[in-house]
Amino acid sequence: MMPRLLPSQYKIQVVTASPERYSLDVDGHRYQISKEGNVEFKLPLMSGGCRTYLFDHIPLSVYHDPAKQKVVSVVRNDKMVRRLSFLELQALPLGNSGTRLLVVRAND
Repeated sequence: MMPRLLPSQYKIQVVTASPERYSLDVDGHRYQISKEGNVEFKLPLMSGGCRTYLFDHIPLSVYHDPAKQKVVSVVRNDKMVRRLSFLELQALPLGNSGTRLLVVRAND
C-alpha cells in the first residue's frame, strides 16, 4: 500500500476584490466564500492506491501521489478558475489569524 493523507481541516482567506463571487469545490461539496473571503472546509482521507508488479520487477500500475493530486477547485460563475493540490494548500502563506491566504487575480 502506498501512503495516504489523513482527513484535515482548512481555513482559507481568499484575497480578491469580490471573494463572495467565488466558491470552493472539494470532494463533491461546494463551500461558499464569505464577503470577507473566509471559507472553512475539510479534505477527506486520500489513498495513494496500490502498485502492482509483474514478477516483482515490472510495474503494471502507475502510482499517483495523493499530495500532488488537484483536489480543491476555485470556482466563479460555475467555471473553474484554479485547482490546488494538498501540497499547494500547505504552501499558501499564513495570515495574521492563522488562516492560509489564497490570492485570486481578477483575470482568473
